[in-house]
Amino acid sequence: MTRLRWATARHAKLEIMTNDQMTKRSRSWTSSFGLRHSFVICLLILATGIGVAFAQKRNITEKDLWEFVWIGDPQVSPDGSRVAFVRVTVNEKKEGYNTSIWSVPAAGGEEPHQLTKGDHDSTPRWSPDGKYLLFLRATEKDGKPEPPQLSMLPMAGGDSFSFTDLPKGAGSPVWSPDGKSIAFTSDTNADDLAKQEKKKRKEEELTKAMSETSASPPASPQSSKTPTPKSATKLPRRRRPKRNTRVIFM
Repeated sequence: MTRLRWATARHAKLEIMTNDQMTKRSRSWTSSFGLRHSFVICLLILATGIGVAFAQKRNITEKDLWEFVWIGDPQVSPDGSRVAFVRVTVNEKKEGYNTSIWSVPAAGGEEPHQLTKGDHDSTPRWSPDGKYLLFLRATEKDGKPEPPQLSMLPMAGGDSFSFTDLPKGAGSPVWSPDGKSIAFTSDTNADDLAKQEKKKRKEEELTKAMSETSASPPASPQSSKTPTPKSATKLPRRRRPKRNTRVIFM
């Protein structure tokens, strides 16, 4: 069963909701965007400036497939001035796709501008006041793909950041009308969170142990063959340590 959770943009507070509650919330939050989609798609086709009609006709080759670019999921800003969309390109090296989020003025006249730098960014969603752009970002760890997490981009400037770390990721984010909360879906359950917390504690303990070990310098072996300089000050005789006492010579 898919669970709907809530997250505040800064503190990622979670609250489980039922499917009925999810349906009611999503209907009230998304009703104002339904009439925009057809207009946005037409706008993006014009704004990208792809001169298909003027291109010389020829057969498609295998190399052309790697150069294809797609756009999708257009989202108009609350004030209607800009359109955010997902740009999809082919990653020939990894034999997959890269997705990033771009924007273009609704009135045209400018080239599309890249907003995010990740390789797997998708699902842009404007905050009600237009100050933030919510999106999903999937990364890789040790060469393996990680599930997507909720991320945020301040439109006034600054780097994007992720604010969830769910074992099975997040999806279908929706802003609340007041912009104070975000609803999203996740297959993560209580057992997943408990396993994740246990794993984090083990990693922290291991990191702490390694840090303490590296902070202690190794004992310097005393060599009888090393001559003592005449000008060196004679050190006082060291007392023999008591049993079970560890002494480290600096």
